[in-house]
Amino acid sequence: MTEFFKLKKGVGAFPMHISANESIFKHVDTKFARTYVNSAAKEHVYWKFDNKTITVKDDIASVSGFPSVCNQYFVAIYESKSETFKPPSNAVVYNLDGSIHKVLKITELLAPTVLKRIEMNGDTNPPLEAAKYEGGLFFNSFDWYRDQNNNYINRIAITYDLDWIEYRVLNVTTGRLGPLMGQSRL
Repeated sequence: MTEFFKLKKGVGAFPMHISANESIFKHVDTKFARTYVNSAAKEHVYWKFDNKTITVKDDIASVSGFPSVCNQYFVAIYESKSETFKPPSNAVVYNLDGSIHKVLKITELLAPTVLKRIEMNGDTNPPLEAAKYEGGLFFNSFDWYRDQNNNYINRIAITYDLDWIEYRVLNVTTGRLGPLMGQSRL
């Protein structure tokens, strides 16, 4: 099994606890976890595969991520100020060898609260014009989620207009966004 790690320079690295609906810090000392979370240092991720260390980082922005449910891919989310993968294409599915499998694209948004906000702003759907503004449109996070049948699924969050979020199923093989899993507001 491949081990996945998060790292902040000056703070240290830790292996991610991989499961749904639990903290990645589950097996990490509380003091270290607090220091890690509160550090302003850029974050990046890495994993060990086929006797090599694969590192995903950006010179300007933090990169976070999580392995797919099948553990065959790693989904990385590049912070909005990244020059490498800019919103709205700031999520990348990597093969475990470090090669790019898919660069994700935001498709039509589905959450009722998000649709109301799009209409209020007079944007198109998907509101790609909003991506040129910081916080306008971007992939926010990726994790595992348990569906109504108690199966793990890949879930990705999209943020629109700073604080309107929708959660979608992600097919990591095709890179397509699937059904709406939920909505929230920051």
